[in-house]
Amino acid sequence: MNTLITSILLVPVLMATLSAKESFKKLNDEGNDKYQQGEFEEAQRLLEEAKNEKPGDPTINFNLGSVYHQEGDYDQASERYLNAATADDSNMRSHAHYNIGNTEFRKGDYEKAVEAYKKSLGLNPDDLDAKYNLEVALRMLEQQQQQQSECQDPKDQEEQDEQEQSQDQQQNDEQQQQEEQQQDQQENDQQEQDQQQQEQDQEQEQQEQEQQQSSGEQSEEEQQQQQQMAEQPVEMSEEDAERLLNAATGNDREVLRKLVRKKVPASGYQGKDW
Repeated sequence: MNTLITSILLVPVLMATLSAKESFKKLNDEGNDKYQQGEFEEAQRLLEEAKNEKPGDPTINFNLGSVYHQEGDYDQASERYLNAATADDSNMRSHAHYNIGNTEFRKGDYEKAVEAYKKSLGLNPDDLDAKYNLEVALRMLEQQQQQQSECQDPKDQEEQDEQEQSQDQQQNDEQQQQEEQQQDQQENDQQEQDQQQQEQDQEQEQQEQEQQQSSGEQSEEEQQQQQQMAEQPVEMSEEDAERLLNAATGNDREVLRKLVRKKVPASGYQGKDW
C-alpha cells in the first residue's frame, strides 16, 4: 500500500517584543488560525502580509509553503519550503525537507521526493514518518521507471538504438584510426632503422675496400722490391767466388758463373778471367 504520511506542519512565531514585531507575530498567528479552520485563501493573505514585513523569515516561508501545499500549488510550496530550509534551527530544516518530499511526491517527481526525505533523515535520523515515506517514494520511483521503460514509443526506441549504433561506430572508427596511425608510425620507424643499417653497411663495405686496396698496394710494392732484389746479381769477394766455383760441378758451376760477379776495383781489371 503506497500511502504517504502527510504531516504538513505550521510553526508559531515566538516573540516578546512590541510594535512592528508584534504586528508580524499577530499576522502569523491569525494566518495559522485560518489555516487550522481550512480557510486557506485567507490564511495565505495574512501570511503574505506578514512576509512583506520580513521577507526572509524562515517561519513565514515555512507556513506559506504549508498553505500553498493545501491549495495544490506545489511549485510555490516547494519554493517556500526551500527558503525555510536555510534556517539556523536544524529541526526546522528537517521539517522543511520533509515537507518538500511530500510536495514533490504529490507532483509525481519521486526522484526529488527521495532526495528530500534523505536530507530530512540526515538532520533527524529518528523520524519514523520520514523513513516510511522514503520507502514509499523509492517503490513509486521504481514502478515509474519500469513503466516508462515498458511504454517507450517504438520509434523512440529505434532512434535510441540508432544513436547507440552511431556512437559505437564512431568509437570503432576512432579506434581503427588510432591503430592505423600506430601502424604507420611503426613502418616509418622501421624504414628509418633500415636506412640507418644500410648506411652503416655501406660505410663498413667502403672501409673494407679501402683496407683491401691499401693491402694490395703494399703487397704489390713488396713484390716489386723482391723482384728487384732477385734480379740484382749477388756480389761477393774473389775468394768466396773461387771457393763456390771450385766446390760446384756441372750445371751448378755454370749457374754460379752467371750469378756471381766479382768486385772490380775502380782502377780496372785485376785477377783471373773465368
